[in-house]
Amino acid sequence: MKDKENRQFHIRSRGLVAVLAAVLIGFGYVLYDLQIVHGAEYRERSQRKIAQTETVEAARGSLLDRYGRELVTNRTSYNVALETSRMGEDKNAVLLELLDICREQEVEWTDTLPVSAQAPYVFTLDAASDLTVTRLQKLCAQLKWTDLIPTEDEIAAMRPAPAETAPAREEEAEETLPAEPKAPAVSAQPLLDKMKEYFGLDETLPNQEARGLLGVLYELALRSKGITTVSYVFAKDVDIQFITAVKEAGLAGVRILRRYDVEGVDAAVYAAARTTVLSEPQVDALWDEVMP
Repeated sequence: MKDKENRQFHIRSRGLVAVLAAVLIGFGYVLYDLQIVHGAEYRERSQRKIAQTETVEAARGSLLDRYGRELVTNRTSYNVALETSRMGEDKNAVLLELLDICREQEVEWTDTLPVSAQAPYVFTLDAASDLTVTRLQKLCAQLKWTDLIPTEDEIAAMRPAPAETAPAREEEAEETLPAEPKAPAVSAQPLLDKMKEYFGLDETLPNQEARGLLGVLYELALRSKGITTVSYVFAKDVDIQFITAVKEAGLAGVRILRRYDVEGVDAAVYAAARTTVLSEPQVDALWDEVMP
């Protein structure tokens, strides 16, 4: 009985060893097939999956005559535009994230709201152009906010007349009369509070971030209300690092536009080049801007 049990034990042990040996042989064969037989093929497949090829367009360059003199020059730059229809209800969140990227990358954005960028927030109409003042007045008139901005008399007081030159006296040099002192600053906080309510800003948003967002929303409102027909360019001449950050963030409605500044070419040549050299009409939308 005991001998029979020993034989069974040895048979089972040998069977277990045979199974383990078969498994090890199988693993060895698989490793040999992966690394030796098909190693080069699998390595190439892996590289194709990991590596991503991207075609980077070269600059157009300048056109020269046979003496090396420039006939046509151009410069490529990238601008940032906003398509709010694609942002939906997340518009404010998208714009806040975009502004955060601008601050991180030290990129300036277009903001003509004549209110100081830092607290305490006051109107900066003394340094604003006539066009900027007119746009603010028209928008506030449409929204019935005229009581929240300075009156014409207050604006005139904030923008003193230039210093006058006293008449020259005999054997005396001309002297400049001192300019009139500026009027006290007018608080813009009531206007900003009304804008926060109108544009649906979160009440917990810090004042600095709220001011930046309101500046962008103000620019968009000028266009949506028909105050100006000039398209809004959020930021001009941004670098590749900024573009990469925006692309990685995946911000809906934020568009990167390639811009060519061309000079030294007549209208006929430019008209032919804009759809053949500077763009691909099948995939590109074109805008023309004549610089003064």
